[in-house]
Amino acid sequence: MNVFPNPRLRQALFYALALVAGCWFLAAWFDIPATLHEANASKTILVENISGQENSTVYLGYVKQNYRMLPLADFATESWMLGPLPGSALQTLTSARAGDPLQVQIPMAGSTQFVFITASEAGQVRITDLETGRASELDLQAVGHYTVTHSTISGTKRAWDLFLVSLALFVGLSTVVAMGLKGWKWKDALQVWNDPAHAPLTFAIIGMTLLLNNLFMTQRLFFFGDSKGYWDNAPTFVRDGVFALGNVDTLYSFRGYLMSLIAFFPRWLGGRLGLEAVLVYVLFLAFIYSLFFILVVPKLIRWLMGREARPYQVLIVFALTGFFWMGWFTWLLTDLLSLGALLSGLVLLVDGIGKRRWAALFASGIFMGIAINLRANYELDLAVLLLVALQLLYKERQASAASLTVLARRFLLIAALVASGIILVSLPQAQLNWQKYHKASLFPFSAENWFESNLETHDTVLEYGLAIGRLKTQIWPYPYPNLIGISTLYRYFGLDPVALQDFQVAGDMLHQQGGMNVPLYLDLARRYPLEFTVDIFLKVFTGLNNQSFEPYPVNWRAGLPVALFSFFNYSVLFLAFLVFWQYLSQFVRDRRASLHLIFWYALLALPALPFVIMAVEWRYFLPLYFGFYLLLVTTERETYAKIFSDKLWPLQFFLFLLVCYSLTTLVTPAYLD
Repeated sequence: MNVFPNPRLRQALFYALALVAGCWFLAAWFDIPATLHEANASKTILVENISGQENSTVYLGYVKQNYRMLPLADFATESWMLGPLPGSALQTLTSARAGDPLQVQIPMAGSTQFVFITASEAGQVRITDLETGRASELDLQAVGHYTVTHSTISGTKRAWDLFLVSLALFVGLSTVVAMGLKGWKWKDALQVWNDPAHAPLTFAIIGMTLLLNNLFMTQRLFFFGDSKGYWDNAPTFVRDGVFALGNVDTLYSFRGYLMSLIAFFPRWLGGRLGLEAVLVYVLFLAFIYSLFFILVVPKLIRWLMGREARPYQVLIVFALTGFFWMGWFTWLLTDLLSLGALLSGLVLLVDGIGKRRWAALFASGIFMGIAINLRANYELDLAVLLLVALQLLYKERQASAASLTVLARRFLLIAALVASGIILVSLPQAQLNWQKYHKASLFPFSAENWFESNLETHDTVLEYGLAIGRLKTQIWPYPYPNLIGISTLYRYFGLDPVALQDFQVAGDMLHQQGGMNVPLYLDLARRYPLEFTVDIFLKVFTGLNNQSFEPYPVNWRAGLPVALFSFFNYSVLFLAFLVFWQYLSQFVRDRRASLHLIFWYALLALPALPFVIMAVEWRYFLPLYFGFYLLLVTTERETYAKIFSDKLWPLQFFLFLLVCYSLTTLVTPAYLD
């Protein structure tokens, strides 16, 4: 008697057992259960004053931190001013001779921030992990405040390893099961990844991969910069026991209320359920991103290709996004969330117009409003989405011969429904804008000019260049100054451009002139057109020069890992450029182009364009990167065959790599830390 008379049920059971076995193996290998229980675990660190100066005095304070600060590096020093923090567990080490020890307990998860304060004489400190025996020494200058962060975990790096291993293991196990069901014929088994009917298998793999990775990051998650601001602002929605959207503390420029609200949900729910807030947060993100890849990406592929998405296409998009942007799956940042909201709004708009689903159009407006509130530059995409709606209505008129009057009424109804959704999401922001700026605006607002405030930041240092700021830190993707921009400023103000490393002088001069403004910027561009042309080109390259899967690379150094990561990124860019060239050649020959493809890439590129003349980070180009990934999976095999039939493509690839690595050296000078 056949226990499973339904073959589909039998297939589903075998696939489920294989994936569960894979989850069990990965959980054991990466010790995820221990990860979930190590919140209260600690280890002992020995701190010794080993200064040779008998009269040296070193005071030590240490702050236990979880989910708050970035572990810059193991015992990495930064000469930042930092006083005792509220609620910190401060201890003091006073020594008149070398060898006086102090043992302190630090948490296993997150990081511990040590604060060293020297007296009149310099001091030297040794920090030893008594569990592993690892020791590091720190030289303290006289009369200074120093911090050193001890990180007990490897953070996002191991989560990246888990992502790659889990994805490969799940796909491999599913393929083995398919081979068994197909009589061990591997060619038939591979059809599983080409059959839209097997989409649920792909969805299960994506969901489990995200779940495992986010669980692994629960105790390894730290918040810094923007993410720390969102997390710390979340409780302010409740004042005097009353929740209200207008209660939230005013955020800094162009930060909407929604990201803090997203942070509020896990904190509130975790308190109600008695769970760690960060655990609820990572589970929530895993669920949200799973829905995005499960529901939205297949519809985008169908819209771009005109046919059902294949499981392998969705998996490739997921794999490429995770490989290059894995850190964004767990960090409390707006980049991937806002892109997901924008593309969800696009899918709902297309679906609502095509199938006349009015609720979908209203929901489309809600998602567009969410995207704009998370990242204000998506306001520019409203014009593109309007053109998408007009194009869809024009195609409908061609198919049904509807009158212009009917289509005009439909367009007004569509616009009203979408606008209603946007307004509904934006009303709390309008209230906050009025409270702070006394301005009526639905979108994130600032008292400063958006253009000017992004040209000049970080202590009046001009940033229309290649880097974030002048601080020689190890936590930003671009810790290097814009030498072209600083040199241009020196020449403009009549300063000697020789001592470019002292670029605070140009910043001070700029501040004396009233700071950067549009007339000054345009005057600079008029007087130095060559410099600005080169600068813009290098910034476009910088935006496309993704060199890390982490939002804030820890201890980022040029070397083999970065070179290999860049190699894969350049390979994607090279292939995308070749595909674009094929499409452009076809357009020149046939004078035909698919409008929806033009709108698609305009939608992704437009938000990044303003940053090309300001400070740029590779995360600003995330929408365009995502468009490249979809381009690669939706390109026909015939196009690839034509590309690789050219015997010159290896030489072209070599020259492309040579140019890219040369430009990388140019925009990240080695003489800086």
